[in-house]
Amino acid sequence: MIRAGIIGLGEIGQYHLPALRAARGAELVAVCDLDRALAERSAAGACAAYDDLETMLSGAALDLLDVCLPHHLHRPVALRAIEAGCHVLLEKPMAISVAECDEITAAAERAGRLVAVSHNQLHYEPHRRLAELIERGVLGELRMLRARLAIGGRYGTWRSDPAKAGGGLLIDAGAHRLYLLRALGGPVHAAGPGWTIPRGGAGTTRSVRPCEPRSRRSRAASVRRRGRSRGGRSWRSWRPRMVRRVPASASCWAVEPGR
Repeated sequence: MIRAGIIGLGEIGQYHLPALRAARGAELVAVCDLDRALAERSAAGACAAYDDLETMLSGAALDLLDVCLPHHLHRPVALRAIEAGCHVLLEKPMAISVAECDEITAAAERAGRLVAVSHNQLHYEPHRRLAELIERGVLGELRMLRARLAIGGRYGTWRSDPAKAGGGLLIDAGAHRLYLLRALGGPVHAAGPGWTIPRGGAGTTRSVRPCEPRSRRSRAASVRRRGRSRGGRSWRSWRPRMVRRVPASASCWAVEPGR
């Protein structure tokens, strides 16, 4: 039985709690948050509650640490947990830079520990069904993937600080769309940003029509996929065709790549 602990009991941590409690082969033995009262409420008398990482690592004899903290804390906490002999589950994104991801990976390899990143939407049943249909060729040749994302109401705290979040929406909840599109469509060779033009009114922009990547008007870079996907489909160059923001309260962007 894997002895699991979780650090960070905010919004995402509260989703991880019941999952860990229900996981086969794992036992939730410790929870940790700077807010001691929150930690004790989350423990609900069923496991130990801590407000300090070092105290938890030394007292709970963990096999696995689930990290649900702001992004800039992923690296230091993961490295300390690995050093203490724990396997690590990180909320997405893994860290705020490739260098930090490489450092975590290297530390885990040296210690013989496992590190996983929570790409939970790969297991969402509609996404699994869509992957199956694409793989079987039921939908025909895959020519375009379009993803939407909404994350209204979550900004104004640490997410608004690039030093803590590592960037904006794309590295935050946008990570879900990136790994999902890659899983459905295959490896990405290159990618670039699109540019939107304000059309008036707070929180809205005017859609940008398809144009060449070097156009001064759009600065839309090509997205290229080389080789063949698992289903044997070849990829051609794509360009972002539309980036649109709907009313600011929804904080929702839609990105549609065009051939």
